[in-house]
Amino acid sequence: MKDIHDIERDEVSFFSKYYKDAAYNRTGSRLRFRRELSSLRRHLKGPAGNVLSIGCGDGEFEFMLSPYANRITALDLSQESIEMARARAAAHGVANVDFRCQSLRDLQWDRPYDTVVCLALLHHVSPEELPGFLAAIYGSLVPGGLFYAEDPNVHGLLRKIGRLVLREKYHRYHSPDERELAPSEIEALCRKVAFRDVKIGYIDVTLIPSVYVVPQKLDWLHYPCMWTDWLWCHSPAARFASGFTTCAWK
Repeated sequence: MKDIHDIERDEVSFFSKYYKDAAYNRTGSRLRFRRELSSLRRHLKGPAGNVLSIGCGDGEFEFMLSPYANRITALDLSQESIEMARARAAAHGVANVDFRCQSLRDLQWDRPYDTVVCLALLHHVSPEELPGFLAAIYGSLVPGGLFYAEDPNVHGLLRKIGRLVLREKYHRYHSPDERELAPSEIEALCRKVAFRDVKIGYIDVTLIPSVYVVPQKLDWLHYPCMWTDWLWCHSPAARFASGFTTCAWK
């Protein structure tokens, strides 16, 4: 079994190349994060307040969230992504987001947060460490605070089809140590660490995959993907969506 140092080294290597090569469609990425922001704001009781965002990447989501938050502390392992985020923040005068290149191992849970966000992060945390990580998030939240996460669904139908069609090429779009998660298991873990209310939702089928495969000149394809996802995630087939959200309140 790899230890946390090896896992983080592999993740840094994968995402450094990802950001250096801009291996994603910017329009699709923005649409994805706008959808995440709408989902998060529907579950907030008011402003986001002081936010901790873990796994912020190049900061696209945090820039969108910044008008609705007092202060955002945004962390990522990739130095390339943090440098990109800081440059954009300086260029656009975004002053309430503090971007830090920091490992989870070095995270000090020494201040309270109103909201903790983990977009596409929990599935990178090993099964052995995940309960302790969720407990640390719970401990960092103020009473009534919200934990919001989005992750790949182990029951996702499109994921199973993708493996069959792409075979080994499927792994080209995924970092070495990530895995898919069962929504019921994440809900159970959140309840076990004492979150008083936990809600699982379904949010993605085709839009996130399209971010990686649709060329820039075909940006318009992301919009039918969004509509398809909305219809699917509001149907009886929702539990077979590719991605799910976790909302848990302290």
